[in-house]
Amino acid sequence: MVKYGLLIDFDRCQGCNACEVACKQENELPVGPRLKQVLTIGPENVGQRLIMEYLPVMCMHCENPPCAAVCPVGAIVKDAHGITLVNEKKCHDTDKDFCKKACIAACPYPVPPQYNPEKDIVQMCNMCIQRVGRGEEPSCVKHCINKVITFGPIKELSKIIQERGNRTITVGGILPNVVCRPSVVHIPPKRPYTLE
Repeated sequence: MVKYGLLIDFDRCQGCNACEVACKQENELPVGPRLKQVLTIGPENVGQRLIMEYLPVMCMHCENPPCAAVCPVGAIVKDAHGITLVNEKKCHDTDKDFCKKACIAACPYPVPPQYNPEKDIVQMCNMCIQRVGRGEEPSCVKHCINKVITFGPIKELSKIIQERGNRTITVGGILPNVVCRPSVVHIPPKRPYTLE
C-alpha cells in the first residue's frame, strides 16, 4: 500500500495562513482548535536586513505515533497509507477525566492533537483523508498560493528531497524524529539571504 506524506518548503512560505484557513473550513473547526498552524520565526537580523520566516506545521503522521501509544482506548490509529487518524466515536465516548487527553501531552511536535470542545473530541490533521479518498489533494495543499506544501507518496517526496540536495530540518528535535519517524518533512531555508 502506498504511504503518503507531506513536504514543506520553508523558503516558499510567506505567512499568508491560507493553509490554516483552508484546514479550518474543510474540517469545520470552531474558534480555537487549529490542526495546522503557521509559526512565525523572527524578526531576525541577517546582515543589514531584518527578516521574518514562516513555518507551516501540523500533525507529523509519525510511523510510531506517541499520541496513539498513550491513548487508553485506542482511538488514535494508523491507516494503510500511514495517515494518523482519530476514531471520533471512540474518542467522544471516552471520559476525558479518564484519558486526561494524554495524546496532547505525548506529542513532541509544535502542533499536538487539539481538543474540540464543541464535539468533545481530540482532533488532528488527517491529511484530508476524505479528499484523498476522492483522488484530491489535502485542502491546505490545494489552497497554498506559493505551493509550499507538497502531498504525495513518501517515495516521490524522497526524490524531491534528493533533487534539492538532501537538506531537511528537524522540527521538534532529533530524538523525536528518530523514535517517531514522521511522514512530514521540512526543507530548510537557504541561508544566507541575499536580499537586494
